[in-house]
Amino acid sequence: MLSIVYSGAQDLRKYSLSSGGGSGESASMYLAYAVGEIGKLEVQSGNVYLSEGFIGPDLYAVMKVDGYEILTGVQLFPNPVDKELQVRVPKPGNYEIQIYNLNGVLVMSKESEILNRYGIRVSRLLTGTYVLRIINREDKKYAVLKFVKR
Repeated sequence: MLSIVYSGAQDLRKYSLSSGGGSGESASMYLAYAVGEIGKLEVQSGNVYLSEGFIGPDLYAVMKVDGYEILTGVQLFPNPVDKELQVRVPKPGNYEIQIYNLNGVLVMSKESEILNRYGIRVSRLLTGTYVLRIINREDKKYAVLKFVKR
């Protein structure tokens, strides 16, 4: 008797992909999402962040700013971007914006007073995935977000 056994390594499930980027929080839960990515959930307890997805603890651990808290409510759009990336902040202030490639090389750095949103010309960046770190030194908070340059 011949038996055929089929085994697969992939688990196909329906996921909800976001149509934009953003974040939100309620109690101890923090939800962050970006265009074309599976929604991810982050749980905070003190200084420990547990999350699923790319914006998870690896990025925050690598891009951490010692002594600073996580800044929530920062949005990047459009994502993917061709020419100008818009950064929306939850509160007006003086922000430092740093853009890194995935090798960890700083490719752009700017400091500016941002009231609501700020445009960054990224047309000279090579096509690829980048990490943006935005730091508010006054409030001692920072955020780390991923974007794609077309």
